[in-house]
Amino acid sequence: MDSVKKVFLAALISALVAGCDQGSKTDAPAGSASNAAAAAPGSAAAAAPAAPSAKLPWYVGQWHAPLDVQRYQIEQTKEEGKIKAWADAADTKATGKGELVLKIDETGKVTGTATGPLGELSAAGTADDQTLRVNLQPTKLLTPPEMFNGVVIAEKSAAGFAGDLKASSGDSLTVRKATVVLTKKGDGAKGPDAKDN
Repeated sequence: MDSVKKVFLAALISALVAGCDQGSKTDAPAGSASNAAAAAPGSAAAAAPAAPSAKLPWYVGQWHAPLDVQRYQIEQTKEEGKIKAWADAADTKATGKGELVLKIDETGKVTGTATGPLGELSAAGTADDQTLRVNLQPTKLLTPPEMFNGVVIAEKSAAGFAGDLKASSGDSLTVRKATVVLTKKGDGAKGPDAKDN
């Protein structure tokens, strides 16, 4: 009886050892297959070309507008409270040629400068697909009559943006205006209506 038990136990142990060996043989290829499967997407991703970047809005870039700053006639219908400086047609102070240079990023943030008869002004504002809004502030602290603040409001046009600049001195006695037509600067610069925008 003891010999039968020994033979039975020996057969059982042999079967278990053989099963473990068989299991480790089948486990290795499965692991290899999963490693290969895991490596395949990585290699496929490396082989695939990079996804094209999103197309930037048409207004992104550098913009330029020549300025011809003129006296801004404010209509004053009542004699009472009339501001003499606004009615002075001979006043040519802070008039003449200038330039507006802006940069618009992909978020619509606008930065830049205006130079010319209004002094050196920093520009900050926003742009979207239809409208540009910019505030102009002096870069240097001057006396109120010499220090101009202004705004530019422009709408989308065939060339880029078209609108007006309006500014006044710190004491509000000198008011000025200029027509603004912003066009893109640089090689290959195109307006909003170009085919590839």
